[in-house]
Amino acid sequence: MPRARVLWPEHLHHPAVGHLSDLGYRIWVGLVQLADDEGRARGTTPWIRSMILPYSTHTTNQHIERNLLAIAAAGLIKIYESEGERFIYFPAWHKWQHPRFPTKSKLPDPLSYGSPTVDLRKAYGARGVGEVRNKRGVGEVRGTATDAFFSELERLKQEKGLH
Repeated sequence: MPRARVLWPEHLHHPAVGHLSDLGYRIWVGLVQLADDEGRARGTTPWIRSMILPYSTHTTNQHIERNLLAIAAAGLIKIYESEGERFIYFPAWHKWQHPRFPTKSKLPDPLSYGSPTVDLRKAYGARGVGEVRNKRGVGEVRGTATDAFFSELERLKQEKGLH
């Protein structure tokens, strides 16, 4: 279980955080709380939902997924896969979090080689909505978090059997 985390007052004025939906903000704060000492956490929507919103009867996995991708699009987290399991990490973790007695992460390193991710640039072609650094296996989603984008992304994931 992770230790106490600090949410600096500056996060309230951060443009990326400020543009998240209320649910997206709650998920982002929950992920900060759940991340290990190296800024990594499991990234599957059922796990996130069970850990952050265990009593919510109206929040679906699709709501979690949509907001998780919006958080990634804002650059606050990166989503990656290792051995078929999805994880997240915070790229600016060590700027804001300074555990006094850090423990080594038990989760896979996001910068290790061989972690396959979906290449959204290929999936979207000329639209250029996504970017993936395949050499390191770290996926990064950039662009406007619109409903059309997430609907299309959901369709592509189902088409490629990534659910």
